[in-house]
Amino acid sequence: MKTFPRLLAVCAAALCAAAPLRADDTIAQVITKARARIGTEAALAKVTAVRYQGAIAIAGSNDLPISLDVIFQSPYRMLQRVTSAKGTEVLALDGYEGWAMSLGPKSELIRGGNLSADAIARHRASVWENLSFFSGIELVNGSIEDGGTVTLDGQPARKLVFRHGTRAWYARWFDPATGRLIQSETEDGTIIREEGELLAADLRFPKKLINSARKDGKLEVVSTIVFDKVILNDLLPDKAFAPPRPAAAAPAPKPPAPATLTLAPLMPLPKATPSSSSSNITLPTLPPPPTK
Repeated sequence: MKTFPRLLAVCAAALCAAAPLRADDTIAQVITKARARIGTEAALAKVTAVRYQGAIAIAGSNDLPISLDVIFQSPYRMLQRVTSAKGTEVLALDGYEGWAMSLGPKSELIRGGNLSADAIARHRASVWENLSFFSGIELVNGSIEDGGTVTLDGQPARKLVFRHGTRAWYARWFDPATGRLIQSETEDGTIIREEGELLAADLRFPKKLINSARKDGKLEVVSTIVFDKVILNDLLPDKAFAPPRPAAAAPAPKPPAPATLTLAPLMPLPKATPSSSSSNITLPTLPPPPTK
């Protein structure tokens, strides 16, 4: 079954931008308006988990239908399941630990293991992007680079780059007139665009994400995700993010108890008949030797 390592990057782009921007807005002003486009500050402050459920279409693949169920949960937790007729790909993050496994159509384990340090850093960035709504990256040792006003699709766009250390970053282009998020890009060159809208607790989320990559100088669609539902603050228990433990081996059978050997009682020895002599044995009398 195919894996989908960049689905988290795609989902991380599910944050829209907001009210009218000007080319001379400061970074703080851009972020404030972007957050206002999504919802009120009070509503945004209550979000501790975002769960997306939907379907994936992979370009050039017949592995349909493919379902997606992914949750981003504070602090730095994520659980993603991508399921098709061929099996399920599971990927999880729990703080600074992460794991992944592939299951067959009957839920049999095909392979699994821990995530690399680079992968963990990227997934931590994805969690932050989904739960922060652009605000507070400096509190997690990140930074924002102002790319200024550039031209995208023949139109002006304000570019901000959200840098999560040296391993992960997200570039965002906003429409200066409407605050709409025109495009996002991740450190591996994945381009994400969004269409449509879903509402959850009066907050705006995209209905569709289009994931593309550059090939031979051209931008080609790699996958499309259509969300059916966005659920907020439906927290999973801690154990949901922990790696599954191998099934306990059946206890070894106990060795059989040693057989008990019962001996038949010995026949009693005949009792000796006491004699007048002190000896218990009577020797026979030998005949005299012959006379010469």
